Amino acid sequence: MSRLKILLFLIIGVSIVFSQIGSKRIKEETKINVSVVGLVKNPGTFVLTEASRVSQAIAKAGGFLENASQRKIQLVCGSGIQTVDLGRFLTFAGNSENPFVSDGCVIQVQQKQGVVTIFGAVNRPGSYELLSGEKLYDIIQLAMGIAKDAYLENIEIVRFVSSSDDTEILSKSLAEILKNPKSSENILLQPDDHIFVKQMKDYHLHQSVSISGEVKFPSIFTIEEGKTRLLDIIEKAGGVTADADLSLGQIIRQMWIAKEDPTATIVDSFPSM
Repeated sequence: MSRLKILLFLIIGVSIVFSQIGSKRIKEETKINVSVVGLVKNPGTFVLTEASRVSQAIAKAGGFLENASQRKIQLVCGSGIQTVDLGRFLTFAGNSENPFVSDGCVIQVQQKQGVVTIFGAVNRPGSYELLSGEKLYDIIQLAMGIAKDAYLENIEIVRFVSSSDDTEILSKSLAEILKNPKSSENILLQPDDHIFVKQMKDYHLHQSVSISGEVKFPSIFTIEEGKTRLLDIIEKAGGVTADADLSLGQIIRQMWIAKEDPTATIVDSFPSM
């Protein structure tokens, strides 16, 4: 490629970059009027720039009221209406759920229609606004997915029966839902559903013991149940000091007894070595 062509490409590239920078600067400087109405702290019309998004306009209005929907916001610009889900934007940071506003736009914040709660082995347990038509998989996504120690055999939903205080428990296959969200296991949710993702017992449990007193390196050491012996731990601690008296050594164990007394201490003497 000739030097002239290379120079031409460089000039074109620099021109494009400066054009983009100039366009962004114009957006940041051009003033627009946007109205925010409904369940916000300070409804009104605000002066923003063309670089502003829905979340910034709502922040100008003081933010959401407690019962406001963050997932079904109406953005009305001219004759077009767009539904904005800031809940998903805050979870996944996708700007498609937090669009730009333009001059004359009206943002309508409505009341949330329902809430579900998910707890247990998910990455972000808590209460989430429920939209019409959403299923178990949708809320698991909002909770940032399942934790590594999630029990995949089943997921439980505690649901109120009609308008009474009675509840029923629905059990579904979490593994099937994650594998195929179109599965019949991935049921529609209802407001006030409580979702529980069980945790696998003793998942990657690290058992350990501490050794102190007349050893060279008192510390905490991991053990393998049924394999690690007392002598192994003493060796890991560098062995005993010259002042050690093994006949006075003690092994203190913490054991589960009952709810009224969750732990009990059992003290044994060192075995003869």
